[in-house]
Amino acid sequence: MIKILDFGFRLTLFAAASLLFLCCSKKEKNLGENVNLEPQHSVIILEDSDLSFLSWKDSLLLDCRDEKSFSRLRLDCSENLTLETVKSSPNKVMSLLKSKNKTKLILYCYSKTCGNAEDVAQHLSYTKYKVYVYRPGWELLQHFSSNKISDN
Repeated sequence: MIKILDFGFRLTLFAAASLLFLCCSKKEKNLGENVNLEPQHSVIILEDSDLSFLSWKDSLLLDCRDEKSFSRLRLDCSENLTLETVKSSPNKVMSLLKSKNKTKLILYCYSKTCGNAEDVAQHLSYTKYKVYVYRPGWELLQHFSSNKISDN
């Protein structure tokens, strides 16, 4: 479980959750129900080279690398989600997640030493989704998934 000790982070999250709840359009009126003031699930860390999660039907892969890296080389089945986007556009993030109709979110960033995925996971643990972080990240994914990589 990733523990959140920073009061400023909780305050920011509370403000984002309040904004989601109060400012959702009629079309997205249930969006507020997907964000809670307490984490709904522990973040699950995936540590090894087992890539079986790539075949989970009910999961969405979220690449937490910067947009430039993502646009150059990525997994076809992944979406780019940076911490900056989570903080600045929570409605956009929730709309994306809701549109994909998945129950599990698998996040990854560059490598084991990169903390981007864990930072985003802290925010997403307040939603209804089960959140996983694939810690080996892109460093390992790019080698094992060469047939599923898109190069733009």
